Amino acid sequence: HFLWNHISDETTRFINHIFENVSSLIIPPFYGLHIRRTDKKFEAKYKSTLDYITGLEKLLSSGNKSKLNVFIATDDSNIMNEIIQLKPAWNFFRLINRDPRRHDLANDQKLYETRIFMSELTLMIKAQGIVCTMSSNVCRLIQILRYQSETTVLSLDTSWHAEK
Repeated sequence: HFLWNHISDETTRFINHIFENVSSLIIPPFYGLHIRRTDKKFEAKYKSTLDYITGLEKLLSSGNKSKLNVFIATDDSNIMNEIIQLKPAWNFFRLINRDPRRHDLANDQKLYETRIFMSELTLMIKAQGIVCTMSSNVCRLIQILRYQSETTVLSLDTSWHAEK
């Protein structure tokens, strides 16, 4: 991807290191859920965790849904407990629990958070399918960078299609 060709070597090493650490969790095919909760609640209608699960099941209308591998990109640290209770047979993983609402972080912590975010974007781009809300700039960016069919993404709110 053009964007990834222009990041610093240090950031590239960081992302590669993250992937080395989570490679045992990334069992293809895997799917991605981008769940915004903190600032999004002021911008768009709330979507429950169950909405995301139902969305993924709809996206995968055919095939075996009994045991899925799902990457969670979220700004809500409570999501993992909630989602595991809804689908205990599925394998869920995320990179770290973080609070992006904090604006008082030191510069080195902000850089770390940005690199984690870029690692999350990279995982979402590699996902077989994603469920998100297209009202989110991040979701639209992910879809632009994925180079995958629009049938592999489900928006829970606004429909949006990248220009070809």
